[in-house]
Amino acid sequence: MTMRILALLALLGCAACQLPREPFSTRTAADPNGSMVLSDQTPAAAKDASAVQQTARTTLLEDNEHLRDLLTKALTERRDLESRLAAANEALASLKSQVQSQEDAIATLSEQQNALRQTVEELTRERERLESERKTLAEMFAVEKRQRLAFEKELLEREIAARTVSRGGG
Repeated sequence: MTMRILALLALLGCAACQLPREPFSTRTAADPNGSMVLSDQTPAAAKDASAVQQTARTTLLEDNEHLRDLLTKALTERRDLESRLAAANEALASLKSQVQSQEDAIATLSEQQNALRQTVEELTRERERLESERKTLAEMFAVEKRQRLAFEKELLEREIAARTVSRGGG
């Protein structure tokens, strides 16, 4: 765009170079075409100067119209880019919101995981305690059973001895 403006200015400069550069004091009133007629010019030279001025005006008008078209196109592209940027910003905000909600979910799940770990650790300790108590109770039961069996054996031996003495000695 800047290059086009510079090119236009260069063209304007060239068009201005083609116009006669007479001092202002030598100019007189305008002719019916709107161009200035110089007092020391012949009518043919004035006509040539008028044609050059008309060509320069036409070129300037065409360049002006072209610049307007370029400006309109640039403004349209700018609006399009701004709308796309706004859409991208909305999508970014949506993604940030999703990321934040997922981070919150992760934090919640981490807290739940830690709570469950503690529960598992507590249950593991409780299981180990119960297992230890079961072993102790099993040992106590085994000792009690041995004692009962030994007591019953002794009772049977006494009864056998008492019957033997009562039969034999009787």
